[in-house]
Amino acid sequence: MSVDLEPSIISAGLDPRVFVTTGKYPGSVWFTTGYLRTEGLMVGYDPIPENPHHGEVWGVDRKKRHLHRTSRGFVQIPGVDLQ
Repeated sequence: MSVDLEPSIISAGLDPRVFVTTGKYPGSVWFTTGYLRTEGLMVGYDPIPENPHHGEVWGVDRKKRHLHRTSRGFVQIPGVDLQ
């Protein structure tokens, strides 16, 4: 699962809510690294040329439904309820 790393975004002086919201990606959900690791997932920094704040979560395929149920909205999409 591709993620944006909030501490990296903040240390660059950017607003995470603005950074993770674009025309292509209008909303986002939020997890803590600690929570993902307690779920047995690996989380790491994985910068890509177009996004120096990019990270990756490995092992998500077996936990997609559980992560969906336990996520919380970070930037809501107007008219969409995550529950």
